[in-house]
Amino acid sequence: MLIEKVFAMSDSTYGHRRVQAQLERWGVTAGLGPVRRLMRELGLVPCQPRPKRFNLTQAAAGPVPDLAGRDFTADAPGERLVGDIS
Repeated sequence: MLIEKVFAMSDSTYGHRRVQAQLERWGVTAGLGPVRRLMRELGLVPCQPRPKRFNLTQAAAGPVPDLAGRDFTADAPGERLVGDIS
């Protein structure tokens, strides 16, 4: 069956909309409803890959260069603050 072929070619990731679109590209006219029903009857459940999420709390891949040349050292606490321009 063509629906199974499309599903296998997509590595089991295509849902009924993409399967129907591929069938249209092949010249096979099929509606979304019948494609969805046939996929359900055949037990073809798409396995959608999880989106890539970047963890911002991971340490950088090395020391981060100080491009602005900022100096936040002070002789005593409270003498120089982050916003100090003196």
